[in-house]
Amino acid sequence: MIDRSDTMRKKASKPHDESEMAAEALREIERRFQVLTETMPAAIFLYQGDKYVYVNSAAEQITGYSKEELLRMNFWDWVSPEYQDILRERGLARQRGEKVVSRYEVKYRAKDGREGWADFAAGRTEYGGRPAVIVVAFDITKRKMAEKALQKSQYILSKAQEIAHVGNWAWNLKNDKMNWSDEGFRIFGYRPQEIEPSVEALLSHVHPDDRDMVRKLAEEIRRGHKLGSIDYRIIRPDGSIRYVNTVADKLVRDAEGNPSWVYGINQDITARKQAEKALLKSRAILARAQDIAHVGNWAWNLKDNGMQWSDELFKIFGLKPGELQPTYEWLLTRVFPDDMGMFKAASDAAIHENRLFNIDLRIVMQDGSIRYLNVVADKIKKDKAGNPEWMYGIIQDVTGRKQIENQLRDAREQAELYVDLMGHDINNMNMVALGFLEMADDKLKSEGRLDVGDEHLIHKAIENIMNSSMLIDNVRKLQRQRAGEFKIKAIDLMDVLSSVKCQYANVPGRDVKINLNARCQCTVFANDLLRDVFSNLVGNSIKHSSGPLVVNIDLSCQYEGGAKLCRVAVEDNGPGIPDGLKAAIFDRSHAGKKLRSKGLGLYIVNTLVTDFHGKVWAEDRVPGDYTKGVRFVVVLPAIG
Repeated sequence: MIDRSDTMRKKASKPHDESEMAAEALREIERRFQVLTETMPAAIFLYQGDKYVYVNSAAEQITGYSKEELLRMNFWDWVSPEYQDILRERGLARQRGEKVVSRYEVKYRAKDGREGWADFAAGRTEYGGRPAVIVVAFDITKRKMAEKALQKSQYILSKAQEIAHVGNWAWNLKNDKMNWSDEGFRIFGYRPQEIEPSVEALLSHVHPDDRDMVRKLAEEIRRGHKLGSIDYRIIRPDGSIRYVNTVADKLVRDAEGNPSWVYGINQDITARKQAEKALLKSRAILARAQDIAHVGNWAWNLKDNGMQWSDELFKIFGLKPGELQPTYEWLLTRVFPDDMGMFKAASDAAIHENRLFNIDLRIVMQDGSIRYLNVVADKIKKDKAGNPEWMYGIIQDVTGRKQIENQLRDAREQAELYVDLMGHDINNMNMVALGFLEMADDKLKSEGRLDVGDEHLIHKAIENIMNSSMLIDNVRKLQRQRAGEFKIKAIDLMDVLSSVKCQYANVPGRDVKINLNARCQCTVFANDLLRDVFSNLVGNSIKHSSGPLVVNIDLSCQYEGGAKLCRVAVEDNGPGIPDGLKAAIFDRSHAGKKLRSKGLGLYIVNTLVTDFHGKVWAEDRVPGDYTKGVRFVVVLPAIG
């Protein structure tokens, strides 16, 4: 017999068991959900109504709040104020079943005040039988910062390219398409992305005269043979012409080793090209102005004594532009010896005392001619330590001006000289000759004859007439010298001195011995009148002495400031010259009446030596005792 009550109990307990099983299954699902969410790196939020009902550990890390704190908060409380309203509206609308955006980025503010960004993915679900929203959030703060930094760098790059007129490009060698930066479009006269960039598009804008050149480079790049740089002209859509520099600096090959991509830049160099043209024009104008004015500029490196010269300065020194590397030492070799000390002193004062200078000096050209220069130092640049580093200035060839000044002075001096000679020297000689002739004439008239003792009357008259003729001949030589009729050439001093020695080898009625000692070979730039210099000196020794006479001629070489000089000393054992007259004997304008009556001998010597850019002076043969004879010294610049 079946126990009905037992059966009824079993039937009553079955629904209870099924409910327990369902609850257990639900708890198992929740446990698995929690295990899954707690191990996920993403933050999981589950909210219902306004409140969270579940958050995982990752949510604590993003927000900085504990789970307990989050479960007491509205689901929008931890986002930044500007996003709270939209987050609340979307969350509530989604619970109502409305269609809203499911993926979006939200700016948040953590518990400690730090701000960041989260990427939200939200979906509608049910929790406890009621609508809820589950949100998966990833912290994208670092990505946002990287994006912001990238945007900033791209902006800076874009502005830098815009300012520098530089655009970068990439060329796909497979299809000839190109990628240009925004500035790349602007360089060619377009708005960014206004045209589809390609090699053919680029070539279509290249100036016809430059197109073959650009196409050739493009083909070499395409074959992977060459990367490089090229300048060319383009024509913009508005017709304006611009200069562009294109640089291809990187080639990428595919897996088979074939060229696939080329990268480089385009730069608008119009301003630079215009500046270069303007610079070339200004240099040409400056060079022309310097050529006309005979002015050259220079820069002197005070550290190594190297110099930089303009083209005109090379020409001033008789050189071709760039023929040599000028240095201060080389410049000194060209400065006239008498001006060397002045130039060095001015340079030293500029360097050590910051005293700029403006001086006139002479230089010796390669052909021996002399040029007059005005040298100006107008700026000194110092290094960081305050030491002079560079000196700048100009040099002007003032030879023409100096020649005019010298010609005016010489003309005045010659006029005064000729008046003096005609009115004094020649007149005196003629009067003396006339006096002796009148005495001889009186003797003839009174006695009808001249005795042997009267010969001196005729000889003295002849001597004065010959002196007068010699003086006139010397004047002619001076005139021809001033007129430049005697050609300057290289002359061996030994040949000249040997000729003078032969000239006075036999002096009638005198015992004269001439010794010639040459201690070096010396050549100078002069003319045929150089012989007159030494002939006058030797003749002067013979003329102003009596009895036996020894004349010593000594030739030697010496150096002053790196320049070679020829030194000739002519000395005798005659009566000598007092100290007070040693300088005056060469200058008629300062000579006394007695000296002026001697004619032009030593004046010609001084004039010629000066014209040959040398010096002459008189000194005692025996220092301190002028009565033991005189020594005339002539110093001339040597060749080589």
